[in-house]
Amino acid sequence: MFYYYNRTVSRFFLTLCAITLLFTAVSSQEYATLYVYRIKQLSATGVDYKIYLNKLEVAQIANGGRLEYRIYKEGRTNVMVGIFSDYGMSGDNYDNTFALDIKRGTSYYLRGKGRKIEIVTNEIGKQEFDNSSNFKGEINFIDDKPFDYDAYNSNKSASASANTAGSANPPKIVVTDPKISEGETIAVSDNKIAVKGMAGSTVGIKEVKINGEDIAVTKDGEFTGVVTLASSGKTSITVTASDIHNQSSERTFYVEKNSDQPAYRGAGDPLKGLNVSKSKDLKFGKYYALIVGVDKYSGTWPPLQNAVNDAKAIEALMKSKYQFESIKTLYNEAATRTNIIKEFEWLVDNVKPEDNVLIYYSGHGELKKSLNKGYWVPADATTTSTTGFISNSDIQTYLAGIQSKHTLLISDACFSGDIFRGNTISVPFEESEKYYKEVHSLVSRQAMTSGGIEPVMDGGKDGHSVFAYYFLKTLSENQNKYFDAGQLYNKIKIPVINNSEQSPKLAPIKDSGDEGGQFIFIKK
Repeated sequence: MFYYYNRTVSRFFLTLCAITLLFTAVSSQEYATLYVYRIKQLSATGVDYKIYLNKLEVAQIANGGRLEYRIYKEGRTNVMVGIFSDYGMSGDNYDNTFALDIKRGTSYYLRGKGRKIEIVTNEIGKQEFDNSSNFKGEINFIDDKPFDYDAYNSNKSASASANTAGSANPPKIVVTDPKISEGETIAVSDNKIAVKGMAGSTVGIKEVKINGEDIAVTKDGEFTGVVTLASSGKTSITVTASDIHNQSSERTFYVEKNSDQPAYRGAGDPLKGLNVSKSKDLKFGKYYALIVGVDKYSGTWPPLQNAVNDAKAIEALMKSKYQFESIKTLYNEAATRTNIIKEFEWLVDNVKPEDNVLIYYSGHGELKKSLNKGYWVPADATTTSTTGFISNSDIQTYLAGIQSKHTLLISDACFSGDIFRGNTISVPFEESEKYYKEVHSLVSRQAMTSGGIEPVMDGGKDGHSVFAYYFLKTLSENQNKYFDAGQLYNKIKIPVINNSEQSPKLAPIKDSGDEGGQFIFIKK
């Protein structure tokens, strides 16, 4: 009897220990994990979710995206997922708002569809989240671990003691591009040079500057800056890195422009086609516009109601309010495949490097899934055969051939977002003369589309598509002398998203010669 009792008690304590160890293992995980995902859908809205935790934006997720987010603070957390403006406009969508009781060691799965989102069980959520075929690209991972102020202050005190003893080490700087040693001189033919490198410190890097200008630094200490070279002689380039205790290091080298530049003959520009800017002065060339609108389709393609009305309204606005020396139009029967291509070829042959080109298309668009390619549908296309279409890749080729300073393509058609196909970088906006000089000096090849790879609406407001209505409204109400494509896009994207099932896009066109500049509308 005693043996049986003792064995029973022993088993009880072993079981209790196992449970305790299991509980300790689970509770020892210092974070909870929030999984948010949107299974990709071709017809889904291209709107990005903004995800807020306790009214603080933490991430955005596009159609076909996944987010794994670690939360370290336990307790009630208000989650808001939906469409939000930066300034709390009346069109903000707060419908997807709910509370989670966050506990460490616990997982939470949120599944999005269209503009809505729902909580699903861990079993369903994990199965869907882990299936990579449901998504585009890799998982977006964010570890929101709080900053350890105690460790920071301890490190700071130790470093201060080391400073007092004279043993602290200053930051280290390595310039990786151009590959050059301290004090050396290199010769280049361009007007600018990119400077890349890494900065490191045992106590943390505070800032990096190139010739006194602040440069962004990644968490790994990587930095990239662009220096404009002097028109003659050597340009001194100094990279300075400072740590959190204001200790600093410098690396200096020199860049000299090649002096063997050929003399110009006549009025020709030897830099034509090389995408090299010679001046940052706001000296604008001529403005050209090609506006195409098609309502009257036949055969397979149903007629539209507002495409020509949109195009004619934009033509009238450009003529009355903005600086354009030449505006060519192709409406309905005139907008054949041959005529559109002829106008592209005319622009290729006649536009000069200082000029600016605006191209507007309103009509049917098509996406061939089997070819993974988008198309414009001209007025004389009567079937779904691509022989009568103009592909986005062909349009991209013509845009690369137009030797303008700036070209802006605006496409209000289904599946027009297919023209981007790649990642690019642009100059961040700021309201200053310096900004306009910078974006004007850099070549741009951008496209603004009424939607992504999705159908877009023909109807909308006051006889215009939703996209055209807000496009016209914004440019009509503009009172600024200069108004660039980025500002225009930022004004129209939220009202278009909130009043339709489409999401406009603006981005440089990949492999077309874009250098990060902006097309600038000039008010008369």
